[in-house]
Order: sequence, then structure tokens, then C-alpha cells
Amino acid sequence: MLEENFQKSILKSSRFNYCFLAIAVFMSLFDWFANREKAETRRFQQPEREIADGLWIKCESCGVMAYAKDLLANQLVCGDCGHHLRVDSDERIRQLIDPKTWIPSDEQLYPTDPLQFKDRKSYKDRLKDMQEKTGLSDAVQTGTGLLNGLPIALGIMDFRFMGGSMGSVVGEKLCRLIELATRDRSQRLLFVRPAGPECRKAC
Repeated sequence: MLEENFQKSILKSSRFNYCFLAIAVFMSLFDWFANREKAETRRFQQPEREIADGLWIKCESCGVMAYAKDLLANQLVCGDCGHHLRVDSDERIRQLIDPKTWIPSDEQLYPTDPLQFKDRKSYKDRLKDMQEKTGLSDAVQTGTGLLNGLPIALGIMDFRFMGGSMGSVVGEKLCRLIELATRDRSQRLLFVRPAGPECRKAC
């Protein structure tokens, strides 16, 4: 009888130890996963803050995060996959024109809305939004400067402004630029990336 009670007490004690051990292992695993989740959260939060500050640029092709200064120094070409990122007109001028030689032309020309076009939003409001967002008056920048010491007339369309769509001001500025280069007998260089003419602009 005593031997039987002793065996039962040992069995209960063993079950208790096994349960305690299982609980301890479970809690350890739970803590490990919780700590890992916190670490992952911290790891992913830092790049997001740096991206917002403009320190990093994500390649549209391979997804690699590149340091903005290094990418700009490489003419916005990804060092990992060789993909060419989109270059806006301001950056193109910086790449091509010698420092302190750029003279913009026809900055006083602004698009109008002769048709008073309106779909979901009036064309006048769209123009205002684009001008505030990009700092451009229309989808092209024109001007003169020096390219490695040589005088050049440069026109660059900017996709940021309504996809580089051609309006009356775009055509007028390009026409004036060509006339200026012809008169001064300087070289002409145009970067054209239009989305096509639009009826609402009354081209």
C-alpha cells in the first residue's frame, strides 16, 4: 500500500514537472517571437523615416534602396541593375549645363483656358495644382547656357507636368527657342517626352 502511494506521488510530481517545463518552453518561445517582431518593426521603421527625408531612393526596377547623393552622382542610373530612373527638367539642366550659365527663356508665358474645359475638375484648377506641385508654368523649360563651354539652346519637357502633354505654351516656347538658336547660330538640343496634344488645351 505504501509502495503504491509512493509511486502515485512520483507520477504526479513528474506530470507537474513536465507541465511546468512545457509552460516554461512556451513562454520562452512566446518571448522570442515577441522580441523578434519588435526588432523587425524597428528595422523597417528606420528606412521609412529616411525615405521621407529624401535620403534614399528606391530603384523602380530592382527595388534596391540607393543613397540619393550617390544616385544623383551616377546620373540617376541604378548601380545594381543599371536601370535609368526618371529625370525631371531641373535635374537634366543640372546634368548638362555648366554651373551659373543657365538663362531661362519665355518664363512669362503661361497657359490659358480658352475652351473653359471641365471634366471632374476644371482645367484651370488642374493647371494651378500642377504649377504649385512642380514649380513650373507648363510642361517645358527652355533657355540657353553653356555645355562644356559651348553655347547651346536647350528645351526639356517635364513628365511631372500632366505627363508632358503639349499645349499652346509648350509649342510656342519650343518654336521661340528654335528661332533664337537659328538667329544666334547656336546648337539646339531638345528633350521631348510628350503625352500628345490635348483638345482641352486648344492646341
